[in-house]
Amino acid sequence: MRLAAFLRDCKPDIPRSVWIIQLGNVVNFFGFGLVLPFELIYLHDHRGFGLPVSGLIVSTITGIVSGFAPALSASRLDPIEALRYE
Repeated sequence: MRLAAFLRDCKPDIPRSVWIIQLGNVVNFFGFGLVLPFELIYLHDHRGFGLPVSGLIVSTITGIVSGFAPALSASRLDPIEALRYE
């Protein structure tokens, strides 16, 4: 609870939803940093791919997922509502 009180005192004008998003970003950062090396080791040692090919596979999959997910959610929005805040 002391961390929550510290964050509230630090920037009281930032809404709770922004803090939740930032916490998700931190968890995502650490999770990706822990999983990525194991993916490369698995592709290299167990599947027999070279390290450059393993890196290319992982970066391609990451790029497709990180580009497709926001595009899919944006395609479901009403254009008028989406442009209202631009």
